[in-house]
This record gives sequence, C-alpha cells and structure tokens, in this order.
Amino acid sequence: MMKKVLIILLLSAGPLALKAQSPFFDLGLHAGWNNTKINVKELKSSSHSGYKFGVFTRFNIKQYYIEPALDWVHKEVPVENSTATEKLKSNSLDIPVMIGTKLLRLPMFNLRVYVGPNFSYILNDMKITKVSSKELKASDTMWYLRYGAGIDLWKLTLDLNHEFGLKKFGNNIQRPNTWNVVLGIKLL
Repeated sequence: MMKKVLIILLLSAGPLALKAQSPFFDLGLHAGWNNTKINVKELKSSSHSGYKFGVFTRFNIKQYYIEPALDWVHKEVPVENSTATEKLKSNSLDIPVMIGTKLLRLPMFNLRVYVGPNFSYILNDMKITKVSSKELKASDTMWYLRYGAGIDLWKLTLDLNHEFGLKKFGNNIQRPNTWNVVLGIKLL
C-alpha cells in the first residue's frame, strides 16, 4: 500500500518538477474571438466575427520570450453586390511564432508586447459564386504579420493583437486585416 502511494506521489510531482527545473518553458491552451475585414474588388464587404482555439508554448529567456502556437481559426466576411449577399468563409490551421518582451515582470503579473509572422494554411475551398460573375478563388496559404500586447495574471493570459496579410488573398481579393482577443491558461 505504501509503495503505491509513493508511486502516485512521484508521478503526480513530475509536471511540478519539470516546471521547477524549467522556469523558461510554458505550455497552455487558448481560445478567442476575431474580427476580419477583407476587401473584394468591385464588391461591397464588411468586417465580421469569427473564433479560434489552440495550444501555445512559451520559451522565456529573462524578459524576452519566443511563443510558437498551433491554432484552428474560423473567419468569415460578408460580400455583396446590388442583388445578392454571400459569406467568404475560411477555416485555417495557423502557426504563429511571436517574439516578445515583458515590459513589466512581477511574480504574478506580466505586461507583454510582441511581433512575429503567422503562417496560415486554408483548410476549405473559399470560392465566391453568387455575387460575382468572375471566379474569386482564394489562396491555399497566407502569410500574416502580427503585433500585439498581452498580460499574464498567474496562470491566465489575455492578448489583443492585430494581423495583416503580407500578400493578396487571391485574385481580386485584397489583404485581410484581423483583430484578435484571446484568453489562455498555462498548464505548465
């Protein structure tokens, strides 16, 4: 019986030991809201809300950090002409890699700023057919530049960031602009 209790204690202390030995590493989950605006040539468009969720890691090096993540992202933008309205919808797998600094470092609170690239692989076909006689096909991949700020309060993270496309999204589809608000929790 004592042997089982000792084994359980050792196994449950494993993650704590990893954290104690590696204060430079964080692992967590996050989810959030996005608002995207994409201009489509010769059509009227407006911004629209979407959502995202994923996993992040953070490698802390004194006041600096590198934060790669893997996110599933849903965006949609209504486009219309004088007779019809259609939504340009996108589901993507995003891989952002942020490089940041902690402007304020306290034991239970951090104020951070960051910048970095975001690679996005579009998972669905994004054709618009009802509102345009031209075929408007979006690219399968997209590169963004993201910048933002965030706070860490103990195990919770809250981020506000903006990202913009570094190229056109497709023929007659301009660069997307997106605002994100993301809430996360550090597991390690």
